[in-house]
Amino acid sequence: MRVKRRNFAIAVMAAMGIALAITAYRSLASGTPSRDDSGDPIASVVSVDASGWDFGVVDPEQALLTHTFQLTNRGATPVEIAPTELGCNCLSVECPQLAGPGETVPIRVEIEIRRREGPFSTRVELGTSDPERPVVELLVAFFGQPRVNIDPPSIRFSGAPRHGVLEEAFEVITRTDAETGTGPVPTVEVAEAHRSAVTVDYLDSQSTAGLLATRGGAGLRRVAHRFMLHVDVEQLPAGEEITLGDVVRASAPSANGDTAASMSVSVSFRRHSRIMGPTQVTLRPGKPARAQLFARGKQAFHVVRVESSPADVTVTAAEGKSADDTRQELTIEVDRPRDSPRTGVTKGRVDVYCSLTPDEPYRIDVLVLP
Repeated sequence: MRVKRRNFAIAVMAAMGIALAITAYRSLASGTPSRDDSGDPIASVVSVDASGWDFGVVDPEQALLTHTFQLTNRGATPVEIAPTELGCNCLSVECPQLAGPGETVPIRVEIEIRRREGPFSTRVELGTSDPERPVVELLVAFFGQPRVNIDPPSIRFSGAPRHGVLEEAFEVITRTDAETGTGPVPTVEVAEAHRSAVTVDYLDSQSTAGLLATRGGAGLRRVAHRFMLHVDVEQLPAGEEITLGDVVRASAPSANGDTAASMSVSVSFRRHSRIMGPTQVTLRPGKPARAQLFARGKQAFHVVRVESSPADVTVTAAEGKSADDTRQELTIEVDRPRDSPRTGVTKGRVDVYCSLTPDEPYRIDVLVLP
């Protein structure tokens, strides 16, 4: 008889019948085992060769795992058997409806892996007409060999400055069945579109022996390959919040070909540690924009220098505001004739270096319209 989870109610009613309820009631109602005429407890007549089975480390791409338990009826009368509960809809069970006196019958359990990674366990419950053992529980477990993965799967830099290089370490996790060493170093690549801003350096590899011990003493060891991520903020696109999806890709060979994982990187810039003002201006030829910058705490400052892009974007300080003051007014314009050919929208930026923080620019994003 083959039973899936959806057929539980029908299978139980057909297989167990009224006889199971009557014979089991006497012992279960009292909470004590049945006894013979001499007062000694009556031993269970049902036994199994094992209460559980560990398949060990398995390939997640494998479809099915199968194990056959052996159930023995040591009594003098037949014992009825029927699955009563499955711990997962990935399980199926095949078993006969009866085990004759002295007979050993197979209980075949199949479990679908469904690409599970890491440890997994579940159970099968069988109902029997043995009043001393009305329920037989069988456990099954496996460890799905994980593919390569990146820890953490994403890196976020918050409150980043507008200059310099951001750095953060990360790990690429693999598994090896080698008795010693760490196995091959996984391949780590940066998406081509971001290679000017993002680079990765390999640091070292470390393994943990016996962490993934499996049935029979064999197993896989977890290996952590450490890398350092470098992000040159000067090479990032303009914006206050920048996300680079799947910018880093790690791959490693496995029995079924290369397996891979990706990591995203996001950067949110701080406005400035000391200066406040607009973060974006829109320009048209002949129509300049004005930006007022203020120092936190009303501190006096002056503009040291200004860097702008594209090349035809110019910035000048308002007359009389070149000396130290708590406010600096800038005029930003595009030096382009009005009748110049339309080239579409152009993005740029203005970096203002001031006396309070000469190495930390205040960034203003520029949008130049035709």
